[in-house]
Amino acid sequence: MLLFPQFQTGAFRPDFSVFWTGARLIGANADQIYDAQAMTAAQSWLTSAENGLRPFVYPPTALLLFYPFGLIPFYVAFFAWTSLSLAVFFVTARAFVSSRALILAVATPAVVLSLATGQTSLLIAGAIMGAVAMLERKPILAGILLGAAAALKPQAAILVPLALFVGRHWLAQFAFFVTGIALVFIAVLLWGFALWFDWYQAISHFSSIVTGLGLNIDGITFTMLAKAATWPAWLALSMQVVAIIFGCALVMWAFRWQDKSVRVVALASGSLLCSPYALIYDLSVLMPIASSLFISGRLMGVFAGFAITGLAGAFALPAVIASSLTERLPGRTTPVI
Repeated sequence: MLLFPQFQTGAFRPDFSVFWTGARLIGANADQIYDAQAMTAAQSWLTSAENGLRPFVYPPTALLLFYPFGLIPFYVAFFAWTSLSLAVFFVTARAFVSSRALILAVATPAVVLSLATGQTSLLIAGAIMGAVAMLERKPILAGILLGAAAALKPQAAILVPLALFVGRHWLAQFAFFVTGIALVFIAVLLWGFALWFDWYQAISHFSSIVTGLGLNIDGITFTMLAKAATWPAWLALSMQVVAIIFGCALVMWAFRWQDKSVRVVALASGSLLCSPYALIYDLSVLMPIASSLFISGRLMGVFAGFAITGLAGAFALPAVIASSLTERLPGRTTPVI
């Protein structure tokens, strides 16, 4: 059902067009990338400006990943991007759940919407799941994956340093920071410092753009829920502070345990709780585990189904967190001392 509106005549406006356009502009018109009006005009071949602004708000380091796709025609690039994203998601998720759970996960609204729009969510999910799966065996590679995820979408990995510190994964922590610094250095070397100032200004205006587009109603964070319900600003801020505290506490607790599924849920959920902005496709990383819990048939497992339906909104995170922490997931051991 989510796919149909995406492919109606004149309605195909995938988010990937923003990434692809940014990659095309980085050469001769880099000053337009973080200009919402210019970026929207550059996508006029696909969608009218009447449908709202289409800004690019990813950091300059993300352009290192997007750039190769900007060298090929849009529809070829879109197919290659979604194919790569789905393949990465499949391979990494298989380390946590059965094939049956993975099939259900791919059919959830979060994953379907991520594919239909060409979002970055599946690649971020793959990086997080892959890193958690190999933290003990290949800590340096795990750190590189997490560093790449942070360079692509910083808010998705905002609690990674805390998680690696609590879990005493020193090699992974080192690789995480080296990867991030290296990617920032390469971006600066290629495109200069000015692009970073443009990015900072763009994200400072992004909240008003989100509100203008009416996206708050589709948010999965309590901050967006508060804005959509037009609650007082002090209440929205209070909810954000509580969410951040809970997210940090969840990660600190989870990374004292060896249970990989709980770690994925904690790291992904904690980062989303710390972010004031997140939409349904950002739940993709949680869908394999939520689906596995759901098909277990146990009471709290079924509760996770509240999240995979796509109807949970801001209550999706609590549903997955509660289900994963109270269910007897295989492999749970004693705390890491």
